[in-house]
Amino acid sequence: MKKQIKAAKSSSAVLRRDKPAKSSTASSKTTKNNYPVEYLDIFTLRMKPTHPTVIEQFFLFMPKWAQEDPEAFKISQYRILKGVSQKTMEHWKTLDPKYDEAYETTKAILGNKREIGWIKKQYEPSAIRLSMRNYDPEWIALTTEDESKGNVTVVMQVAPTTKEVPDKK
Repeated sequence: MKKQIKAAKSSSAVLRRDKPAKSSTASSKTTKNNYPVEYLDIFTLRMKPTHPTVIEQFFLFMPKWAQEDPEAFKISQYRILKGVSQKTMEHWKTLDPKYDEAYETTKAILGNKREIGWIKKQYEPSAIRLSMRNYDPEWIALTTEDESKGNVTVVMQVAPTTKEVPDKK
């Protein structure tokens, strides 16, 4: 048995396993422009080669996807579709201001879709109301922190005693 293992190790016909990916999603290898040369693919958990044009295409098509896909409601849907982790996407956004702009534009498109769906009564109002702060900065001014957590405080004045509102006995 030991002879077979030694023979298999020395044989060139032995299939080699890929090394498992490092635990970090951001590659330490970068180009001279500080772009990563690889990233962690979330489906294979292996480092996958990339290029600055691949990263640019990722952000270029993000708003278009949000606008055209009727089932697009969250940015995480897009990045999962592309096999990119949240951490990797956040790192890529820092590489060029136009990437962050594409991300913010996508958030606005998705926020508009969600709000219009809410107005048309296509979606559950409470679910949309609580998450809109993440998509539209105008909603931050309209809601309080307590409301975003689902707590709404209503303060009512005591009604005076009248013929219409008799005193409670």
